[in-house]
Amino acid sequence: MSTGKRSLGVAKTLFVLGATLALFALVLTFQYLSTAEDRVLKSFDSVKVLVATESISRGTTLADADARKLIEIRTYPAETTPKSSLQKISTINANQVALMDIAPGQILVSEIFGDRIKPAINFNLPAGKVAITINLTYAARVAAFLKPGVNVALFSTTNEQNNRVATTTTLFRSIQVLAIGQQTDPEKSADIGEIADFVTVAVNYDQASKLIQAIQTSRIYLALLTDSSLIGAQVETTR
Repeated sequence: MSTGKRSLGVAKTLFVLGATLALFALVLTFQYLSTAEDRVLKSFDSVKVLVATESISRGTTLADADARKLIEIRTYPAETTPKSSLQKISTINANQVALMDIAPGQILVSEIFGDRIKPAINFNLPAGKVAITINLTYAARVAAFLKPGVNVALFSTTNEQNNRVATTTTLFRSIQVLAIGQQTDPEKSADIGEIADFVTVAVNYDQASKLIQAIQTSRIYLALLTDSSLIGAQVETTR
């Protein structure tokens, strides 16, 4: 009986020892695997580069992407990274914008970032104004009499009750025409066949919202003005 107990005790001791050794081996294996990447990087020349952690939309600045935690610094072997990889955000590139959409995990390179491009405007946009383009018919744009630089009144016509009744309202009493199609020179005359349907006007920020809504829900008509045009409109209003 004592021999059986002794054998059982030895078996338990061996089992505990085996389990301990197995656990120790597991810990060593985990440590080995967790440091494998570091050992690989140490065996090569490594470099720290900026990598997208989430999608970065075109037009986003590097500074904004960093503030929104869309990028982080990662270490890669120098041989596997592009020579133009971005390694840090500085005062030189902070305000550069993404020229294309960037996918998560993509290394950031200088070719996909650049300065924000300002649109080339070949007309003088008045201070405090924005330019809105309207697609008008030949009659609605006052035929061929409309020229850049003139002021026009802008009307909105909406059909109601199954198109049987039309309601016309004055949107703006006087706004400036900036361009007709690509024509911005008021002294240049164009043939009727060359006049585009697109008219660009200058409005303030609040007027822009009103005009855009009218474009979507009604028909727009322009009316040429003279120095005395608004006098008659004021008299009519006071009656």
